[in-house]
Amino acid sequence: CYGQTRPTWVDFKGFIVNSNSSRRIVLFIRKVTSRRFPEVELQERIKELRCLYDLASVITESSSIDELLIAAVKTIPAGWQHPEITRGIITFDGKEYRDGDWNQTDWHQEAPLVINSVVRGKVRVYYLEERPEFQEGPFLLDERRLLEKITDTLEVAASYMLEIDSRDQNHLKLLAVYEGIDDVIYISDPDTFELLYINDAFKSEWGSDAIGMKCYTVLQDRDAPCPFCTNHLILGENIGKRHIWEFQNEINTRWYRCSDKAVQWFD
Repeated sequence: CYGQTRPTWVDFKGFIVNSNSSRRIVLFIRKVTSRRFPEVELQERIKELRCLYDLASVITESSSIDELLIAAVKTIPAGWQHPEITRGIITFDGKEYRDGDWNQTDWHQEAPLVINSVVRGKVRVYYLEERPEFQEGPFLLDERRLLEKITDTLEVAASYMLEIDSRDQNHLKLLAVYEGIDDVIYISDPDTFELLYINDAFKSEWGSDAIGMKCYTVLQDRDAPCPFCTNHLILGENIGKRHIWEFQNEINTRWYRCSDKAVQWFD
C-alpha cells in the first residue's frame, strides 16, 4: 500500500470467525520493512547514477579545489529520496561549501574526506524536514553507500588536484571519476581500435590484461572491427555528442545499455 511518503510492503493474513448469529472476518496486517517495490528500486538507482554522472561532469570541468567543491555540493540532493528537502555541506581544510542559506538540522548523514591518510574535511547530507524512520534514521542504506561513493570520488579528484601539474589535471580527474563508477568503462583508439584504458568494472568482467589489445577482440571475440561499431556516430560532425544504445554482448550474452562519446585522451 502507499503511505504519505513512499510505498510500503505489508503482509495480510485473515480468517473467518463464525458465531451463532453472525460471521466476522479477522485481519492481521504486518508491515514488511525489508522489501521494496521494484519500480522504487529502479528509480532510486537512476537517481544515484544521475548524481554520480553530474559529479563526474563537475570534476572534469573544474580547475581548482574551490571550483570543484562549490559545484559538487549542488549535485548531492538529486541522489537522495527527497531531493526537495535535501541539502549538502562540504568542508575542506577548514573552509565550508554549501548551496544557499539554510539551517542545519538533526537529520543528517556524513562521511569524512581523507587524503593520504589525513582527514581534510567531510561531506554532510541534511534533510530540512522530518521524515519517517527507515534504515539509517530517515535515510536509505543505499544513500549511505552513495554518500561514500561521492566522498571516495572527491578524495581522488582533490588528491590529484593538489599533487599534479595543471596540464595533466583533466586527464587524471577523468581517471578518478571512471574508477569511482561501478559500470563498465573503456576507452579505445578510433583508428587502431586498441584499448587505451579500462576501469575496475571492465577488468572484473573481461580481465586486466586487455590494454593494447583490439576492443573487438576482447569484447566480442572478433578478428575485425564490429559491423555495429558506433565510431561514425560520435566522430566527425558528431564530436561532442553522446550516442546511447542497447546491445547484447556476443561473449557473455548479457544486455548492456551503452553510452558512447568521443573524448580527448593523453598517453
